[in-house]
This record gives sequence, structure tokens and C-alpha cells, in this order.
Amino acid sequence: MKIRTDQELESAVREYDGLEGAAEGSPEATRRDELHAAISRYYLAHKDELRKAKPEHRE
Repeated sequence: MKIRTDQELESAVREYDGLEGAAEGSPEATRRDELHAAISRYYLAHKDELRKAKPEHRE
């Protein structure tokens, strides 16, 4: 899997978050690990171009 755009990154992160609790050895865990690798590669390749983000502040 290759992430090429910010939109693909956002989609991959959403999917990854949904697979957080996947049982080790399951197809879902395999997909989570693939997404993690792709997301990490994207961040590494684009680290100087990404906008800085801060979490939303909620009271």
C-alpha cells in the first residue's frame, strides 16, 4: 500500500484507528500493521511538508 496524498493519509489514519483493538494474528491486525507501515513511510517522506497540528482544546 502506498499513500500518495493528504486525503489518502487521512483515510488510512481513520482506518488504522478503527483497527486499534484487532486481535494479534487476525486479518484485521495484519491490515493495521500494513497501514502503520504505510503511514510511517508517508510521514518520513513528507516530514518537512506537513503542517503542524495541535489537538483541539475542549473545555
